Amino acid sequence: VGVLLSAVQILPTFELLRNSPRAEATYDFFTSFSMPRGFVWTLFAPYFSGGGDGRLFRAAYVGPSFFGEYVAYVGLATLMLAALAVVLKRDARTKFWAVAAVAALLLALGRYAPFGIYHLVYYVPVLNLFRVPASHLMEAEFALAVLAGRGVTVLAGRRGDSRTLRRVLVVCACVFLLTCVAVTWARPFDFRLGRQAPVGVMRAPELFLPVVFAALGALAVWVFARGRRRGACALLVAFIVLDAAAWGQSSGWRTHSPKSDF
Repeated sequence: VGVLLSAVQILPTFELLRNSPRAEATYDFFTSFSMPRGFVWTLFAPYFSGGGDGRLFRAAYVGPSFFGEYVAYVGLATLMLAALAVVLKRDARTKFWAVAAVAALLLALGRYAPFGIYHLVYYVPVLNLFRVPASHLMEAEFALAVLAGRGVTVLAGRRGDSRTLRRVLVVCACVFLLTCVAVTWARPFDFRLGRQAPVGVMRAPELFLPVVFAALGALAVWVFARGRRRGACALLVAFIVLDAAAWGQSSGWRTHSPKSDF
């Protein structure tokens, strides 16, 4: 059904592409704008290599070009909830969306995907006419959003359950630890502050705020899972919105978008 609904776009596009330079696209063209493997860490710290708009996040960007194409951040509480859906509710739908998230993330890696699997994708009809593998992050992020919703649903039905709470604690701790790794060991070696000072996690909001958001996200998920406080659901939703807005509103679109009088 999905293929049939999208045929109104796919078929004309396929017809036009055969008469364009993309009809003979090389592998290098096909894999241009592949997400470097290191940018998987942007799931935990979106500006771990700099790149903010200069208001709150001022560290100069030190990664490859087209930074905005490669950021996979969906929010740390979202990651926790998505992981909890996989841990607590392993039904067919959860497995489908988990596989979709992983597959889309592998496609986003493009030429950097392990075992050279993108060489096989190069021979898939229609798909091999398009470049920018990083665009597959859209599917990955959508799948994570669906999984997070399923995580909320399963937690709402098991509030206060001791076994569930133990798993919540483990999952939240894992995401918190991975966030700490992202801003310390995984960050680029040439990361530098927006001012003259030695680099340190506590000196750069790009580095310490992800840790803060991970801790607050874990707290919001924990409070919701316990279900003993009124407004726990509102707290969780409010934090997810705050988390996404804090980073999204600081991206380069503010400085690179056309002005209203353009």
